[in-house]
Amino acid sequence: MSYSIEERLSDLYLLAQDPEHYDNLPYHNYQDHVLGSINDFRTLCNALEEKDVRIRRAAGEAALLLHDAGYHVDSSEGFDTKEEYSMHIAGSVLNTLGVCEIDIREVQGAIETTDFMKKPSTNLQKAVRVADLGNVYGDNYWDFVKNFLRLQKEAVVMRRPIAETFDEQRRISLEFLGRYVAPITFIAKDGSEVELPKSMNFAERNIAELNKATLDAIRSIPGADKLIPDQWK
Repeated sequence: MSYSIEERLSDLYLLAQDPEHYDNLPYHNYQDHVLGSINDFRTLCNALEEKDVRIRRAAGEAALLLHDAGYHVDSSEGFDTKEEYSMHIAGSVLNTLGVCEIDIREVQGAIETTDFMKKPSTNLQKAVRVADLGNVYGDNYWDFVKNFLRLQKEAVVMRRPIAETFDEQRRISLEFLGRYVAPITFIAKDGSEVELPKSMNFAERNIAELNKATLDAIRSIPGADKLIPDQWK
């Protein structure tokens, strides 16, 4: 017997917390990033429903629960990207739960489009991508900056290179975001296009503010100083 993702979502919440899937990394962790992205997803869905845009919430939450699963593991062997590895984990976990194949593919498709090289096409894929970048699209600039710093701290923890200076790393990161964050529109039931809600459409402002920020200004943000890599101090 196979089940829909709606029928097995509560069980998936329990399995997704397994340390095998998520380590306590500074950014890509379960408690802050995964649950935070799900909260952003729910907020986005609520706003879009007012515009008659329908998104399968259970599939989106399932995708976000597992979209960074295994991030802390060296997944290079056999997988071209970390998203492919997370898709593999999702397929295994959902299959164990007896989720039907069509729902597994829908969840994996949403995970795949969290890869910045991929272009989301369905409302579900677009919503998951926005939610994954909730701190970029959101209206809290301080959270955006602190998450930028957490990503650098995480790179150090995982022994990945970062730039020698704040200015250089900022340039690299903003160039990346410029490719990753693009205008997104959703399709309503009548076929009309619906833009991102204003409450989640601050990416351009956040990027512009970080682009002109100094390291001294960032140090003044509560909690930011302890996140600054030692080599930038």
